[in-house]
Amino acid sequence: MCDEVDCSLSRYPSYGARARCDGSNDNKKILVFFNDQHDYTDCVSSSRADLLNLAFTHYSPADAKLNDEAKSLFVTDIPLFLNETQVRQAFSRYGTVIKCKLTPKKHYYNGHIQFSSTDAITQFNDI
Repeated sequence: MCDEVDCSLSRYPSYGARARCDGSNDNKKILVFFNDQHDYTDCVSSSRADLLNLAFTHYSPADAKLNDEAKSLFVTDIPLFLNETQVRQAFSRYGTVIKCKLTPKKHYYNGHIQFSSTDAITQFNDI
């Protein structure tokens, strides 16, 4: 799909680098860049029948990072005998875990747990 987007949007004179796919499943995005606000506005406001009516919206990596951080926990002192699957299962009782990454430190793991919504995070506010 990225190639089709790239081909279609190349008609805009200020179209930047190649279209790039990011994410997967429901979180999949096709990232494009325009050097000119007018071309960007034209692309966002017009329907794209040649691209299966894809809808284009503004995307800010900084805003996306803040959104991800609002749905994430950083957990320390996770015992080394636990694995990623066990940690994911333990936190899944609070909400849908979409990312679980363990980073080994000297005698324990640090964990980055990301949920699908901020509702799960609010349960940890009183801890």
